[in-house]
Amino acid sequence: MNANQSPDDLIDEAELASWLKCKPAALRKWRLLGKGPQFKKAGHLVRYRRGDVQAWLDASTYTSTTCRAEPVAA
Repeated sequence: MNANQSPDDLIDEAELASWLKCKPAALRKWRLLGKGPQFKKAGHLVRYRRGDVQAWLDASTYTSTTCRAEPVAA
């Protein structure tokens, strides 16, 4: 996120796919499997909160293929 973006901003599937450099189909599969970032639905529209995506990315940080990274103390 940059300084002009709020964690509460909602982004669509195309914008998130661009941010993560993946295909929208991957996001759809992750939603189906419950493996991706949290999302919101309004009818058929799917939206992601920037803060939820960043939290998901932070929780998906690993130091090796066998261990998650330990949280850094502030």
